[in-house]
Amino acid sequence: MTGFGKSEVSLPTKKITVEIRSLNSKQLDLNVKLCGARMTTNFPRIGGVRNDVTELFDRDIIRTVDRFEKAMWDIIDLMDESSIIVSRMKGVSYLTREQCANIGMTGPAMRGCGVDFDIRRDDPYDNYDKVDFEVPVLTEGDSYARYMIRIEEMFQSCDIIRQAVQKIRALGKNAPYRLKTPTKVPAGSAFMRMEDPRGESLMYLVSDGTDKPYRLKVRSPIFTNVSTSKVMCQGCRIADVPAILAQIDMCLGETDR
Repeated sequence: MTGFGKSEVSLPTKKITVEIRSLNSKQLDLNVKLCGARMTTNFPRIGGVRNDVTELFDRDIIRTVDRFEKAMWDIIDLMDESSIIVSRMKGVSYLTREQCANIGMTGPAMRGCGVDFDIRRDDPYDNYDKVDFEVPVLTEGDSYARYMIRIEEMFQSCDIIRQAVQKIRALGKNAPYRLKTPTKVPAGSAFMRMEDPRGESLMYLVSDGTDKPYRLKVRSPIFTNVSTSKVMCQGCRIADVPAILAQIDMCLGETDR
């Protein structure tokens, strides 16, 4: 949804803007019910989460997902029925599999170029191996393909959320929401990667056996993905740049870091 919000800068999508802002507000309302904050939730903790969910929170999640899915079809109709929007994305900003590999692009933008790889499926973590979902892949490599990958991944996310809610319900109300973890990490090093919405996120930790890390390196996918903008924008019009960058979901703060 962030990508669509950025695309609205260059595309004539006033009604879509209203739809997106409305959807975003309803999702942020769930954050308020959960922890009192809309954006900077500070909810996850090592070993679990900060607090248990509120009463009927699972019901609210399912209702929000159902509403989101219905609204997504309305947005898709508005986008695909507009010849202006489609023409501004189809055949624009080509990127090949080889270019993705050479630059290091990952995530949905990479899968829009025909690379069939998703860490959640190919190197599962956090019980992703216990839920059923598909990894959308397209081979066209243009802006429209990357847009379609984002669309399909949002529908897949809805299915994952529904399955997760069912599994949480099956645990019962007495299941712990956080497990006690040791304050001191044994000496050594550890490496972990995950599939975040923008691509492959990496974390490398070195411990000397104390309660403070000797070294911690976090590698965000954004800086690498933004590095492809030079290739993606070659031969394109300036007016197309916001929509092109929206396909890699650029975050300025994360890129700067």
